[in-house]
Amino acid sequence: MCWKNHGNSNYGTAAVGTYNSGTDQQGFGTPVVFNSGTTEYTATTFDSNSNKVVVSFRDDSASGHGKAVVGTVSGTSVSFGAEVTFNAGGTYYVSSAFDSSSNKIVCFFPRWRRQWLRKSYRRNSERNIYFVWC
Repeated sequence: MCWKNHGNSNYGTAAVGTYNSGTDQQGFGTPVVFNSGTTEYTATTFDSNSNKVVVSFRDDSASGHGKAVVGTVSGTSVSFGAEVTFNAGGTYYVSSAFDSSSNKIVCFFPRWRRQWLRKSYRRNSERNIYFVWC
């Protein structure tokens, strides 16, 4: 789960959640910062082919650019790689999904106030995950 942490300078923060259906118990691991800047509009997607989490978000500390970061989950902890900028402009209302057949993340966001979708292509060589934004 990801959020803007008001208690820590509005940084983008994530924590791994667990749920035990037998006892109906839930819990969370230690929160980890994935963006050391004011973070808005987070969207989290799980890449089931590589067991990675991809977080897409608006970085208000970088002129509102759209960014994404890949996380590796181990137990109840998560660690993140380097951020990738997918839109060097105002990015709002980010939403995402993973397409396992094409091994691509699809990330949707409207461009400024217009209600049309922006499309660009990026490849994250660190994790060999291809991003397609529409």
